[in-house]
Formats: sequence, C-alpha cells, structure tokens
Amino acid sequence: MVGLTLVVHLFAPYADTLEFLIRGTALLAYQLVFLAIVMSAFVKHLRRIFGRSFLALHHIVTIAGLGLMVLHGVGVAVRAGSAAVFVPVLSPWEALWRLGGRPALYLFLVAALAAVFHRRIGNVWRVLHGLAYAAFLFATVHGILIGTSFQFAVVRGVALAMLAAVAGVFVQRRFAQARRNRS
Repeated sequence: MVGLTLVVHLFAPYADTLEFLIRGTALLAYQLVFLAIVMSAFVKHLRRIFGRSFLALHHIVTIAGLGLMVLHGVGVAVRAGSAAVFVPVLSPWEALWRLGGRPALYLFLVAALAAVFHRRIGNVWRVLHGLAYAAFLFATVHGILIGTSFQFAVVRGVALAMLAAVAGVFVQRRFAQARRNRS
C-alpha cells in the first residue's frame, strides 16, 4: 500500500499544496491505523523482528496515525473555512457514511484513550478499544465515497482488501478471547 500511495500521491493532479497535504495525510493515516490494528495479530513476531515490545511499536504507529488524521481534518477545515468539518453528521444515512471520517476520528480517539486509561476504567477499556474496528469501517467507506485518491480502482481494491484483513483480525481476536474465557 505504501508504494501504491507514493505512486498515486506523486502522480495524481493536485489543485494546490493544501490538497496535496490533505490527501497525503489521509492516505498515511489510513495505512498507519490499519497497521496498528493488524499488528495485534502478530505480537510475538513483531518483538522478534524489531526487538521492541508490541506495545511500544503499537503506540508509535497509533500516535502517528492519529496525528495525521487530525492534520487531515485541520487541512479540510482550512479548505472549508470552517471547523464544522469536525462535527459528525449522523443523518441522513448516506451523509453518515460519506462523512464517516468524522465519527471515525472520534472512535479512534476513544479507542486510544481507553488504552491510556485502562487501569482506571477496568475491563470496559477492551470494549472501547475495540471501537477501532468500527472506526476503520467508517474510514474505509468515507475514503471510497469521497476520497479523491480512492477514486482509483486499484486504491479502492487495496482499501477493501485492508478492510477484509481488519475484519479477519477482529474475528481471530474474538475467537482467541472466547478460547481464553473457556479455559
């Protein structure tokens, strides 16, 4: 996906530098949150490969992804001349999905904050942290419906494959949790 992003990002036409930054931050944020989610299926392998704990790597990737998401939103707000782009639109149904980046941002933030405060909030943190899966769905649909770079068929295809991988990790982790609960 990174190579594809570079090709699309460098060779696609842009109106100006702000559009370049808006699209670039969106694509990079999307990839980083994908990595943050999917890497949870490879905890032991990551330690062996990178020599760092899963949590250290997960935090670095997550913080970078969240930062780029916020920068994407700020760029869109500057372009629109309004901070209203940060207000989720829940109705009508089509607007919820077209503007799904808005709820995705807040769901990702709740998921991240749940991890930060996990000792204070008890086991509910796991449920809140799991909102990252729903956030990724919102972000994917948002990108496909209105993301300029997602209008390339190959980018849409890769995004759908990434969504399938995230869904696979979700299912795998739920089955693993169910096995642990039975034993």
